[in-house]
Amino acid sequence: MSFAAFRRALCLPLRSGPLRLFLFTLLLIAGAVMAIAAASVWIAAGLGVLFGVALLPGSTRYLLHVAEQSAAGRPPQPPDTDMFTPLGSAWPFLAMLLPVAGAVGAHWLDRELGRAMALAGAVGFVIAYPAVAGVLVITHSPVQACRPRALLRFIGATGSGYWYAAATLLAAAGVPFYLAGTSAGLAFVAIAAFIYLLFAFFAVLGAAMRGPRLIDEVAIPDAIAPARPGESARLERRRTGVLNHAYGFASRGNRQGALDHIDGWLREDPDPDAARAWFLEQLLRWERPDAGLYFAQSSVTELLARGEQVAAVKVMLRARLADAGFRPRPDDLPAAIEAARASGNGALADALGRSRGL
Repeated sequence: MSFAAFRRALCLPLRSGPLRLFLFTLLLIAGAVMAIAAASVWIAAGLGVLFGVALLPGSTRYLLHVAEQSAAGRPPQPPDTDMFTPLGSAWPFLAMLLPVAGAVGAHWLDRELGRAMALAGAVGFVIAYPAVAGVLVITHSPVQACRPRALLRFIGATGSGYWYAAATLLAAAGVPFYLAGTSAGLAFVAIAAFIYLLFAFFAVLGAAMRGPRLIDEVAIPDAIAPARPGESARLERRRTGVLNHAYGFASRGNRQGALDHIDGWLREDPDPDAARAWFLEQLLRWERPDAGLYFAQSSVTELLARGEQVAAVKVMLRARLADAGFRPRPDDLPAAIEAARASGNGALADALGRSRGL
């Protein structure tokens, strides 16, 4: 990762319209709570807890979205309401809970072993956290994000970009602390610096992943032909309606009905390949990914029949992140193994061969 790329990522919260709007909203909320604190500390504390519970999980999901989009070379999208609902995938919570655990651990070290040990522990956490967040963005798996081998591979693959991300996170932790300690009048400036640098950290982390194209190992490619202005938003709204209807079937135990409903739409969608990739990603993000795994099997069948081996391998890799035991339909296994070997993914070919008993 070059310094110029680092600088562009560092400035992304200022250059991106959705990020600027979200940052401004968070700063308005922080300013309102601080203004109320001047009149009543208890009311401000209650509002702070309320806003924290309401916004922290959704903000974490959005920060991971920023890193994922940056890793794929795409601009961040505005946050949607689904990010702030209590339902949905639980994997982003690791990115939120680890800093809380780190802060508690640093406080304990400061109290029991002294300031030097607390500082050493905080620096160690800052060095390790970008790897955890990066693996989480790629795999959507808290288990993978806690495996030392996966973390070391991530650090090695991102190279200098990793240390740019760690430096940005260190600034997010240190600069606000310094400003708040310098003068009580700089408290709001410290909060603003923390929020900005936190967004910048996830943008830099995504940019560090873009160089070695780590996200491409599991990402489903976009449609080749760009949609006309306004068409993409309308099409996604229609697909979302189909997905919501399918969820209604699945939530009542009718998984096949959900898949049939999606298949019916695919015959009408103007870009069925892009639609299939979109539905696969959404289905695998459900709390129970069973429907997504069955949909992945049918996608692999379709892609292999058309000779699109690389696309089939990407679908299998994405499905195996949701469930390590995923494998194509028995009739598709020989072709799937051949596709994995042809694309240079020997690990996948071996895993599929073991599932076949070879």
